[in-house]
Order: sequence, then structure tokens, then C-alpha cells
Amino acid sequence: MRASAVHCGRCGSACVPGGACFDGACVRPSQVVTQASAGYAHTCARMADGAARCWGDNTNGRLGDGTTTDRRSPTAVTSLTNAVSVHAGREFSCARLSDGRAACWGNNRYGQLGDGGTSERRVPGFVVGLSGATDLAAGSYNGCALFASGAPRCWGYNAVGTVGDGTTAPRSTPTVIGVLTSALQVEIGDVFACARVAGGAAACWGDNDYGQLGDGTTTQRSAPSPVMGVADVASIGVGTSSACAVRSDGSVWCWGRNEYGQLGDGTTTSRALPVRVTGLSGATQVAGGDGFFCARVTDGTARCWGRNSQGELGDGTTTTRRSPVAVTGLTDVAELTAGREHACAVRRDGRLLCWGRNDAGQLGDGTTTARRAPVAVSFPGT
Repeated sequence: MRASAVHCGRCGSACVPGGACFDGACVRPSQVVTQASAGYAHTCARMADGAARCWGDNTNGRLGDGTTTDRRSPTAVTSLTNAVSVHAGREFSCARLSDGRAACWGNNRYGQLGDGGTSERRVPGFVVGLSGATDLAAGSYNGCALFASGAPRCWGYNAVGTVGDGTTAPRSTPTVIGVLTSALQVEIGDVFACARVAGGAAACWGDNDYGQLGDGTTTQRSAPSPVMGVADVASIGVGTSSACAVRSDGSVWCWGRNEYGQLGDGTTTSRALPVRVTGLSGATQVAGGDGFFCARVTDGTARCWGRNSQGELGDGTTTTRRSPVAVTGLTDVAELTAGREHACAVRRDGRLLCWGRNDAGQLGDGTTTARRAPVAVSFPGT
């Protein structure tokens, strides 16, 4: 009989509700990951007990534990016991709470915490006027929230139109992107963002120096512009200056900056229109970092491509790849997330594995050693 939370170690040996069975031993809900997000040099996870934990670089208090001390293993975010999801940006983090509110912490120079000010926070503070959020996104200097109505609200840096409200005025509180009345997903890159909308279309806005808006130009947009040449979009993912869409047929199409081959088309030529990733089928999700992307496929494995100087592709090497390669030994993947030069996978059993750069402890394995293949994050048994 396969080990499970109902039969862990032996038949009928059940773990506590919310717990899981790892290698024949029960672990508590505080050690089980339900969702994770990789930031620039830190990582956060939502645990099965509703708590949030973060680790890695803690400059500006982005780990939310009240300090600025880097952590090589997960530390609890202060006073967060009802998190539904966590979202790590460049130097800040946010959580969506069970009551529909959102809280953010860390660097706030551009108003990316959404609290109406620009002072950093080392512990969570509420995003002003936000209730009923169904999803969140965090980028380099911006945050966005989704709602059942489909009209997102975004905030933060806006000099190149990253908020998407048609202006370039700074926004330290959420502002509605009124033209996106049917948004189903929003993802934020460096200073641009993209949304998946009802009907399978996608739209992007903000900086467009490398064609990362996918509209066939390199013209900056302060309001959403349709991505051209791709339809039936089931999921989107963004990197620093590139974006990808998973279509309903399992193919992946990417556009934008491509100096490391992060568009996956076998070249290093930047594209202002989507091109298909070669040698990849059955994709269900895509996540982007700084010059690389990873995709989850239907068999529970993952493929990555692009920059690999820190082992962020997880294939056991530091060789840059212009087309997808398998992440070594990774199976049963439920979700992928990518940071600047590291990536993580949540397995269906609640384990979290990470790989790539680790100079600030962002892999959560208790070291600062870069890893070319996935290693398990070590959660305290509290």
C-alpha cells in the first residue's frame, strides 16, 4: 500500500488533519506547504495551518519577521495565521488573507506595499481599501489584486505605466484597471505586467524595450495592450523582461528579451511577438525568472530553459539552454515558482524543493551553497 496521510508507515496509521506523510513519517500542518512564491533573493511559503514562512535575503524586512537578518531556513511571518496565499516580489512580500484582505511588508520606496506611504515595513501591514481579493501578484516594484468582478487593482511604481491605469503617476494605494473587466490572472515582471482574460486572450502593459508586451512593437504602454498571435491562453508567466503563455493544447509561446535563450525557440533573438517553445508539450503552468523559464507538464515533471549560471534550470549543470531540459529527479509537481536566479516546486504531497542561487539562503536548506538540482526546504517541526 502506498504511504499516505491515512496510512503513514503502517496501515491505519493516520496523520493529524492537515498533516502529511513524508518518507513513512507524519509531519504536522506547520511543515506542509500548500503554495510558495520565489522572490528576487528570498522565498515565501503558505503552510497548511494558515501560517506564512519566508527565508533568504531580509534587506528592508522582506521576510516579515520584524528583523533585517537573513535566514537560511524558514522563519514565521509575524502575526500571519490566516494566509491563503503568499507572493514574493523583488524586495517585498505580500499575503492574501482568508477574509479577502491583503497584507504586505518589506521595501516600500515606490509604494509597492499599497499602504499609502513609502516607509518600509518589517512586519505585515494592510493594503489600503482592499477587500474581497481572489488572487494577488507581486513584481519588482508593484502589486496587483484580482477580484470576482474581473477588474484588477494595481499599485506601486508607475513611471513607465506598470500600474496600467493609463497614467504614469505614482500609486501608493490600489487603482482600478478599468479596461480589464474580465481578468482571470495577473503576473508582474520587472516594470511590466500581463493578464490572462476571459476568452483565452492576454494583454500586457508597462515597459516594452524588448517587446515584452507582445504587441509587435517596442512602444511603452500605460494601459493594457493585446498580445498578438496567441489565443486559447490557459495560463501565463512572466520573467524580468520576457513573458510566456501556456495554450489550452499544452504548447508554450514566449516573447520579449532573449539573450539567454529564455524564449525557448533555439535562438537568442528578442521577439516582440510570441514564438513557440521548441520540444515542449503537455505544459500546464509556466513560471519565469531573470533570463529563464520553467514549465510544469502533465506527467508531474518540470522543464526549464534559458540562463543557468547558478544552476537555476535544475538539470545538474550550469550550461545555458536555448530549449527546455528536464529538472533532475523532480516528480509529482503541483506548482512551480521562479525568482531571480532560483526556482522552487511544490509537490502534491506538500513538500517544497528549490534549486539555483543560494547566496542569501533563499533555497531554505540551511546553507548558502548554490544547488544545480532540487533540494528539500527544511521546515521547523513546530
